[in-house]
Amino acid sequence: MRTRCSLIWLATFAAMTVAFAGRATAVEARWTPDRVRAFVVHVELEMEKLQNAQFPDHWHDHPSAVPGTCLGGAIVGAVKKAIALPKMQPLITGNAFACYVATFLGCDNGEWIAESNESLKEPDRKPFKRAKVKIIEQTADKVVADVAEAPSEIVSNGEALVPDSDPGQPISDAEVAKINDYSRYTITRGTDGVWRISDRKPSFPWVCTLK
Repeated sequence: MRTRCSLIWLATFAAMTVAFAGRATAVEARWTPDRVRAFVVHVELEMEKLQNAQFPDHWHDHPSAVPGTCLGGAIVGAVKKAIALPKMQPLITGNAFACYVATFLGCDNGEWIAESNESLKEPDRKPFKRAKVKIIEQTADKVVADVAEAPSEIVSNGEALVPDSDPGQPISDAEVAKINDYSRYTITRGTDGVWRISDRKPSFPWVCTLK
């Protein structure tokens, strides 16, 4: 068994892919709070899609398809690395790559990335489409920004919703303004010209907080 935070090889995979790409030549527009917000929400939603792909409808009919355990628990879902890693590589890099894999998808398990009930530990907070954004630093190849994040249980498809509302009603502007938890994202441009999340430091506890 390999633990969820032992996926150092994933960061190496991401770094090597970027290193061999060609240099960008296009003039890059500056990042605005709207652009930062849209980007980090997009990454979060793409990770949720990969997480959902670990649990196809037929999975429980074939529980032995992926052997082994994750954090001591039986495997309850898995996605092949050949599917997950290429989808992540254009979005995330560096230390953040391994951390997002471990947080959303679980443990290294041969050709699979596998989840158990013990490993299903997403961040307590998520970015959302109306979140406050404060840009801290910006250069030609890097932007650092604080993005407000709401409790995960009220965020659905990128929207922060009133708990138990049916249909889901967005929280008010006043409630948005009260949200003080945030993650400080570093988004960097690789030599291929593609922008990726390279760091995420939350103001709240996270199972894979980056150092």
